[in-house]
Amino acid sequence: MSDLFSGIEAFVAVAQEGSFRGAASYLGLTPGAISRAVANLEANLEVRLLSRTTRFVGLTPEGELFLESSKAAIASIRDGRRRLELARGDASGVVTVSLSPVFAGLLTHLLPGFRERYPNIELHLEFSDEMARLADDRVDIAIRIGELEDSGLKVRRWLKTRWVSVATREYLDKFGTPREPVDLENHACLKFRSPRGVVVNWSYLDPKHPTQRIESDVAPKLVTTLGPQLVDAVRRGLGIAQVFDFMVNKDIESAALVEVLAPYSAPGPDVFVLTRHETPRVRAVLDEVLR
Repeated sequence: MSDLFSGIEAFVAVAQEGSFRGAASYLGLTPGAISRAVANLEANLEVRLLSRTTRFVGLTPEGELFLESSKAAIASIRDGRRRLELARGDASGVVTVSLSPVFAGLLTHLLPGFRERYPNIELHLEFSDEMARLADDRVDIAIRIGELEDSGLKVRRWLKTRWVSVATREYLDKFGTPREPVDLENHACLKFRSPRGVVVNWSYLDPKHPTQRIESDVAPKLVTTLGPQLVDAVRRGLGIAQVFDFMVNKDIESAALVEVLAPYSAPGPDVFVLTRHETPRVRAVLDEVLR
């Protein structure tokens, strides 16, 4: 009898990420392992789920049909594991997560319901831009932005990011809307200073040459070392800031903030989740909060 579930998680990851490499990064595996898992799944089902070219990986009609059932199967297995762990009392104790303050709004937005599902887990969120090491036994999960050193830790990608430039409608009505990055010279630019003491320049893509980056080093009117305070300054109409999309998506959706220079928007660094060990309580946080 074939394994009904083998390869399903890999298939769903490829469908969501759009590539085998992206799925490998998300699941903390190698592209070869992902490719073999999907190939074995297709062989067991006797159907092609993904169409592959040198540049593109997409779903076949059969893949589209199978995707929703696969997502439901994964969700059901996670729920079953959660119920077993709760019954055994395994999902209990302290879980410490080290992360940058820029994730505060996003992560706390994902927490409602977690307490009800896992009443015996005590979640500690340590917000800091200092790079705490997982070798420190106090830290169970670390969330990191950008390139990572090969540490031997289990790594999975959590988010893809995009740089967005935002301001309030009131500010733009008063001072005008920039149409291209050079126009920022005439605006109050609010910037972030990294833990290394460097004021971060803004990055854009040339829409006529999408592979070419445009770096904007316009002098700032305000500099802060905390991302949430930078967003708060923009909300108060103090100027324009460039931040990660997940920090202001809800503001843009509600029209509290307006994205400017959207045609020039550039992809930002990926966000990764690192773990040293995956106990039941750590898996609970990964599955329920950081999935």
